Amino acid sequence: MKKIFFHFLGMLVLSIPVSGQVVFEPANHTVYDFLSIIAQKGIIEYKDEIKPLSRMQIARYLDVIRHKDPSLLTALQQKELTFYISDFYHEFSKLKSAADTTGLTFFRRDAGKRRRFFLYSDSLFHFYVSPVIGRTVAYRDGGSFERHWDGLSFYGTLGKNIGFSFRFTNEGESGAGIDTSRQFTPEKGMVLLKEKVKTDRLVFDRIETALSVNWDWGSFTIGKGNILWGFGGKSGQLVLSDKAPFWPYIRLDVRPVDWLSFNYNHGWLSSNVIDSSLSYSTELPDKQRAIYRDKYLANHSIVVYPVQGLSIAAGESMVYSDKLKIAYLQPIMFFRPADHYLSGPASNDAGDNAQIFLAVSSRNHIPGTHLYGTLFIDEINTNKIFSKNHRNQLAYQLGASVADFPVNNLLAAVEYVRLNPFVYRHYISTQTYQNAGYTLGHWINHNADMLSASLQYGILRGLKARLWYRFIRKGEDGTAQQQYSVPQPPFLFGLNNNYTQYGLDIRYEVFHDLHLRLQAKFLNREEEQEEGGFITTKQQNYYFTVEYGF
Repeated sequence: MKKIFFHFLGMLVLSIPVSGQVVFEPANHTVYDFLSIIAQKGIIEYKDEIKPLSRMQIARYLDVIRHKDPSLLTALQQKELTFYISDFYHEFSKLKSAADTTGLTFFRRDAGKRRRFFLYSDSLFHFYVSPVIGRTVAYRDGGSFERHWDGLSFYGTLGKNIGFSFRFTNEGESGAGIDTSRQFTPEKGMVLLKEKVKTDRLVFDRIETALSVNWDWGSFTIGKGNILWGFGGKSGQLVLSDKAPFWPYIRLDVRPVDWLSFNYNHGWLSSNVIDSSLSYSTELPDKQRAIYRDKYLANHSIVVYPVQGLSIAAGESMVYSDKLKIAYLQPIMFFRPADHYLSGPASNDAGDNAQIFLAVSSRNHIPGTHLYGTLFIDEINTNKIFSKNHRNQLAYQLGASVADFPVNNLLAAVEYVRLNPFVYRHYISTQTYQNAGYTLGHWINHNADMLSASLQYGILRGLKARLWYRFIRKGEDGTAQQQYSVPQPPFLFGLNNNYTQYGLDIRYEVFHDLHLRLQAKFLNREEEQEEGGFITTKQQNYYFTVEYGF
């Protein structure tokens, strides 16, 4: 069935008329922050509910800004616009239908006056290669700490319809404050190289890749990475975030008209659950070939743009396991009724794990302001939504930011997120809302809330300083028995931990792909005790980072 499906899908995609290439720009590129600020000033209509965006789409946004009245931008924003246009020169040449025949370039500037490590470009084939190098030295948790990453990235286009990208890094950490779990932190999860795990050293790899085909009203991608879903989310996203390690996926994006878009993606997740029935012995008596249970994620959503600056989104997802199901490979299937059919009379024990989510974003309806909210529904009974005799497992996120007020180049933001007990959890271990043991959603996980705020100021082109603050309340993790009891445990049940975190982050993009970063983080934890009262612990962490190939 798998071969038939992918053969049919490939034939369908290749038969559609195409008009451009899709190369996704990693979601940590600084251009996303720039476009978001410009959008909340009402200068562009920015559709960023699903990231990463393609480089061509980013170029279109920059092109719209370029043709607006320059007085709408601050002097610093005009310099940033020029900087980003040079980064997306190749895409601009396609927008203008200009010939781009740079030829072979090594350690030189391209035609857009942007430094490239290696570049080849002609009328058919465009190929860009860059090393990825980074070093962090730090004083952390009372001692020295070092992080490194080395690798290679490339991206390019072939003809008029194919785009591709690849990024690989080998990474390591050593010194004080090593966190082998990396759970309760916004830092990205990792899959450790088991044979190299030590108490004072971690080693792991990351691979992110995509191969896309594009046509007039959509695109199809097969790749490995994170797909981010939601507006704002400066403290993390509720629905799909970048917390979990990269996973393989297929992605379909459709924009038939200006006021409507549709996205479908299907992911192959890591369950971390061994299938004992399929595992088998080897020629070494103490070794067994381990086979893991299959685990998948199906997700689709629709977004409506009724007026400029307003986006309304709704979607659902399904985490399922054990075997690939054709029902969830249909982009316009209603997943929850499909689960009812597939699970039959066995009900929940044979069923899959469904979620529903809603989001809204308003930009510049209050001048210079972005307002947004997300609701994530893991389990709900609408007839008993306010009753204690049912499990209503919900999470929500509300946020606001104001640009260029009260002074130019200042961005002030505030956000609140709450996750009720047992959101993301499931009593079937292969159907948790996780990949490789890390949540697909918000990093603070269930039975917790967080208030965060930040001030970001642009000093020079590429130089930004950000003050940030977070206060988190976190209850106990609980058990499966508690999750499925009625009434369910109250919000923040059990012994609580309170976290007060604040810091300063200064980043300077010296030129394209070269970043310098200084960070100071102050972390206070209050741990509630059985006999009453709290024990307080404090940390002061300082980091200096140099990275190229960002």
